[in-house]
Amino acid sequence: MKRVFNLLVSIILLAGFSACNKDNSGNQQQVPESPNPAPVPTVNYKGLTFISSGKSTVCLAKVGAPDEITLEYSTDESHWNPYTIGEKIALADGTFLLFRAGEQKNLKFSKDSRNYYHFEITGPISAQGSIMSLLDRDFSTTLPERCAFCSLFKGCTSLLSAPELPATTLALYCYMRMFEGCSALTSAPKLPATTLALFCYKSMFEGCSALTSAPELPATTLADACYAVMFSECTGLKSAPELPAKVATVDCYNSMFYGCSALTSAPKLPATKIDKYCYKRMFEKCTGLTDAPKLPATSLAYFCYSNMFEGCTSLTSAPELPATELVDACYNLMFKDCSKLQYVKALFTTKPSEDTTKEWLSGVAPSGTFIKNKNATWNVTGAHGIPEGWKVETE
Repeated sequence: MKRVFNLLVSIILLAGFSACNKDNSGNQQQVPESPNPAPVPTVNYKGLTFISSGKSTVCLAKVGAPDEITLEYSTDESHWNPYTIGEKIALADGTFLLFRAGEQKNLKFSKDSRNYYHFEITGPISAQGSIMSLLDRDFSTTLPERCAFCSLFKGCTSLLSAPELPATTLALYCYMRMFEGCSALTSAPKLPATTLALFCYKSMFEGCSALTSAPELPATTLADACYAVMFSECTGLKSAPELPAKVATVDCYNSMFYGCSALTSAPKLPATKIDKYCYKRMFEKCTGLTDAPKLPATSLAYFCYSNMFEGCTSLTSAPELPATELVDACYNLMFKDCSKLQYVKALFTTKPSEDTTKEWLSGVAPSGTFIKNKNATWNVTGAHGIPEGWKVETE
């Protein structure tokens, strides 16, 4: 009797569980699954495209009074709408937004560092396609003569990838501060340009702390300040691009890698002709730098190497300095606070002074070796000469 009772209870329980999985019509219900993230959409458009990987917004705003432009946008690749500057467009996860010039080409875009257009982005956004669609629909217009896309994405902290920058001939200030402060950007766009212009890449990636590698820089002829501050404060940057130019122009590499604390080795610097300020602060505060590049130039320039390795606390040996004649401020603060530096070979015969070697070896290791030119008759120790406590040899 007890067995029959237990059997009846089991049947009733099974019937109850079965009923819980049926809807009112008696059909079996499906257990709901966790929602998957939206798939990345396929976009055939070749122009500037934003793809959202979450809830996001995109807005092209203006600062000051840049030249008037006309743009259109689409969210389906079929229907295009006039875009009003300052209009904020909301995107859902897995959706996209396209931009192109209006029927009239935009022969001008941003005007200067005080009058420019820039995107304001919230939420995770990836960019792709050619930036040149902002100028015309067939990408045939060359860059405007001045400040074309300067500061265009400045401060877009949720931008995950950059659009294509296909121009091979650049214009004044064209990409200056373009991605400055884009702290989520992990890779840089290709930069195929071989004809550079004044300030063309200045501060382009400054503060892009997630950037781990730099794009190739194929130009062999430089323009004044072309790479100045380009990767400054890119604290995640682990490798630097080759810099093949044989002539270093005014300010060309000034502060290029300033504060790149993850950089352990420097690119080769083959230039034998250098101009004022060319390497000033180039590797300052690169605290991970252990190998310095050769510096083959034998004729120096005003402030050419000033502060070049200041604060490089992992550097133990300085590159050979073959120049025999000093000029004003050429080595000022060059190795200041390189606390592990213990070897310097400097072949100048000019008497060092505050005018030429101001505090250049201040804050280095308490003991080390200084190789001096055998023809040098100067005997200067202390902040502007050979550090106290160092051994002196001649060559």
